[in-house]
Order: sequence, then structure tokens, then C-alpha cells
Amino acid sequence: MDFLKILVVEDESIIAQDICAMLNDSGYNVVGCATNTNEAIAIFKQEKPDLVLMDIQIDGELDGVQTAILFNAIRIVPIIYLTAQADDATFNRAKNTNPAAYLLKPFNSRGLQISIELALKNYSQMNETASVANEVSVKAHNIKLNADSILKKGDIVFLKQNYRFIKLQAEDILYIEADRNHSYLITKKQKLVLRMALAQVVERLAFDRLVRIHRSFAINMQYVEEFDDNEIVINGKSIPFSASHKEDFLKKFSLV
Repeated sequence: MDFLKILVVEDESIIAQDICAMLNDSGYNVVGCATNTNEAIAIFKQEKPDLVLMDIQIDGELDGVQTAILFNAIRIVPIIYLTAQADDATFNRAKNTNPAAYLLKPFNSRGLQISIELALKNYSQMNETASVANEVSVKAHNIKLNADSILKKGDIVFLKQNYRFIKLQAEDILYIEADRNHSYLITKKQKLVLRMALAQVVERLAFDRLVRIHRSFAINMQYVEEFDDNEIVINGKSIPFSASHKEDFLKKFSLV
């Protein structure tokens, strides 16, 4: 969830603080908290959040429903309304903006997390053919996409992160670190995560410079700075080097 950016639009500071605390405790990334439409639009354009939590009664001339309409005109993202209003008139106005959820106050952390997860799942299913920066377009009837999806063309890789595909040059990978059932792909600029074992990632990337050196690490040979019998240094980071993988590592070199 570290990659999921959430914008909170809530004009009551105490409630906003509680919501942000719930989100942070659940591992989400809060990119801003706005109290009115102008603030919300500015943050929305700058931070490009993946999901918005929108209070209906906010400061200013426009309410949350009207602000959501402006958001939808800029870029479609899942919007979850947070409100104490359960009357039909308010609900029907909100419903016309096609929200991802309508969560009545007061709510707890678990209820908020469930609403977010369902919103993302439903949004993802509606956008299986979405492209990232016009770089890739995937048709749902041609390929099954899931949380572990890796798309590859030559040395260009697209990794599924939440409901987006992130472009990555295979040669930019410094190393891959495994943590239980997850693998973290480290580059000089970013850290990407796949819910997949290290061996599967290495196999599916099929990048000849990528080699296992430990049960929990695979490295890009072109970034090796130095090594000995116990560790390999890449980009200033010392990575453990196990004897069981030494032969595979040394095979990548030519004896001169």
C-alpha cells in the first residue's frame, strides 16, 4: 500500500486528523488534506492521488459533490464520500457522480479500509485496459491481469502496482530483495513491489544480467562495485553472498 496515494477532503480538522491517522496506520500514503474546493483541486492536480476521500459538507461555495464533479472532469479516480447525511436527496446527488463508496460517519478504521479496498478492486476491474502514460494498452479479453502481472517487451517491463502499470527498464534494476512472499525491485529512483517469490520474478523477467546471489537477493551484474566471499556491493549497499549461489555468479564472468 506504500504506493497508493490518497487525498482527504475534510473541513473539520479533528476529523481530518483522525482520518489521516487511520490511513497512516493502515499503510496508506496521504498526499494532502484539503478543507475546500480550491485547496482540493490544487492538491489533486499536483499530487495526482489514486483515490479521494470526500466529505460532502466542506468549506466554501461548492460542496463535496460539486467538487467531485470537477475532479471527474480533470481525471477519473475512485471517490469515497464520507458524510453524516443519509437522506435520499444528498445520496442521490452523490450517486449521480458514480462514487466508489458512500461511507456514513461515524466510521472506524476497519470500515474505512474495507471501503478503500473494495473501491480499488472495483475500479481496477473497470480499468483493466487502461494505459500508463500512453505507453501500454492491455485488453482484458486477451490477457488476464492480476496483482502479480508483469508485462515485458524486450528490456522494457511494466509492473502492476495497485491498479496501474509502472514502466521500468530491466537494465535499471540494481537488485531485487525478497521478503517472505514479496519481492522488492530496487532502482536508483524507485522501489517497486511484487507479490511473488524471488525465483519467479527472476524467471519471468528473463534478464541475462540478473543473477541470484542469495536466497533473498538477485543482483544486476552491471552494477557490481566490489565483492568478496561474503558480500557484494551495489550502489554502496552491501548484499550477502551465499556459497550456494557463487558458481552461478562466477559463470557470468570470462576468465582472462
